[in-house]
Amino acid sequence: MQQTIDCPIRRRLAHLPWANDGRAGARHWLEMQRDPLAWLQKMHVAQPDLAVARMGPQRLWCLFHPQAVQELMVDRRDDLQRWQPALCMLKQWNGRSFMMREGAPAQARRKEVRPHLAPPPASEVRRLAAEWGERVEEGREYDLDLELAAFTVT
Repeated sequence: MQQTIDCPIRRRLAHLPWANDGRAGARHWLEMQRDPLAWLQKMHVAQPDLAVARMGPQRLWCLFHPQAVQELMVDRRDDLQRWQPALCMLKQWNGRSFMMREGAPAQARRKEVRPHLAPPPASEVRRLAAEWGERVEEGREYDLDLELAAFTVT
């Protein structure tokens, strides 16, 4: 925690003696805020099919196996319940992010940012897809979700 901490929650958690051990999920929360994709990849390596982490009184389940995702999201869809604190947590993680605000000021901010979020030309997408295809090795398994996440970030 050497870097400057802007988030008031992270600042408070950084001083707690148990923030970096496994209690109460503070370690996961801090890692997820720092780099969500790196945290998800670390969880996937540690628990390849189904990762479970504690986040305060709740448990966070990350399904990686395609059959588990299919069963949960399709076969048992009616059993799912929306977790109400999720939006609150996103607001805490992102602070005053323009993605979490509504109204005229937020709409104006989105219009300012939108040109920078424009998709690349189709020729650029084809070039990147061809480059990725050249690196594919026959018989090797790839985590397409992770690859696509990296593609969308770059």
